[in-house]
Amino acid sequence: MLGTSRGTRTLPWRVLLLIALAAFVLFLPGRMSTPPFDRDEPRYMEASAQMLETHNYIDVRFQDKPRYLQPAGIYWLESLAVKAVGMEHARSVWPYRIPSLLAMTAAVVLTALWGPACLAPWRELVRRCC
Repeated sequence: MLGTSRGTRTLPWRVLLLIALAAFVLFLPGRMSTPPFDRDEPRYMEASAQMLETHNYIDVRFQDKPRYLQPAGIYWLESLAVKAVGMEHARSVWPYRIPSLLAMTAAVVLTALWGPACLAPWRELVRRCC
């Protein structure tokens, strides 16, 4: 099940794909029906929606106020996700959550990929001490 690469053992791509699919499916429930969680999520959604409406992808604004403290990348990703599913004019919550769903899935896969390599020295230390 484990392959070796440069002295460390890595998971095969099929196992990583299975982990990614499992994480995606486990994170998916509630994404469509859950209302916005905190006060900032609607602001991010509204700023992304305004980007789509005005076609101004450089000057990020929430209503009439600029939002320069936050990185523009999340607004671009949300706008891209909404445009990709074709829901620019529908004010549904779930398309704006696609980037975070993909990021959480990637975090699980990266943890599975890099976790054993990062924990190998500790595992060796515990093995020698016990």
